[in-house]
Amino acid sequence: MLNTESKSKNEKDLVIMIDSSVREDIINELNKRGTILEVKSIEPLQFKVSEDIGGFIKTFQEFYESIKTHDFFKNAELLRNQFLRPLFILEDDDSKDLDRNILLEALATLFIHFDMPIIFSRNTKDTVKLLLTIIRREKSDKVTRVATRMTKAPTEISELQNYILKGIPSINDELARKLLIKFKTFENLVTAKPEAFMEVKGIGKKLAEKLYAVFNSLYRSDL
Repeated sequence: MLNTESKSKNEKDLVIMIDSSVREDIINELNKRGTILEVKSIEPLQFKVSEDIGGFIKTFQEFYESIKTHDFFKNAELLRNQFLRPLFILEDDDSKDLDRNILLEALATLFIHFDMPIIFSRNTKDTVKLLLTIIRREKSDKVTRVATRMTKAPTEISELQNYILKGIPSINDELARKLLIKFKTFENLVTAKPEAFMEVKGIGKKLAEKLYAVFNSLYRSDL
């Protein structure tokens, strides 16, 4: 597990939006660390770190119950369409007598069909540490991406195409390569519909719509 204790002094600068249904022990632990909380109804979400990152926090027991009612996968689809980087935090609660096969099947479905990363947490403190680490890393990652764009642009055509695509927020090197492999040329990219972008693994509805808007919106010179 990541060691984040040495960074606790920076936690008063971190902001997170939490749904009012989130367990009280998580909210209390975030408050104890001085995190700036916005507690409001954001269902079906349970937390929102930024416009790109949001997700669920559930114990094994809560996850198991939500699988049986089929609510979880409906909400997972909404989450995938709303966020570029959805996330599921699964917290150990020492639950017994849960059908292991059902849990494994559900976790595999989340990963394969919803492209959703699953991170395991040992307890409430672990969950809060993880959330705060994600917020910090997301903030620093934005700074790193800006610094990377300031380096000298490549000269080879294929590298230049990749470089241009990576200038779009949330398009990393891997996604840029996948898009270029699928669409072959920028002409094909520019004329593609959101549904076609979503055929690329790792691209959900929100990112697909952003790509379509980038290639098809009129340029505003007044900005």
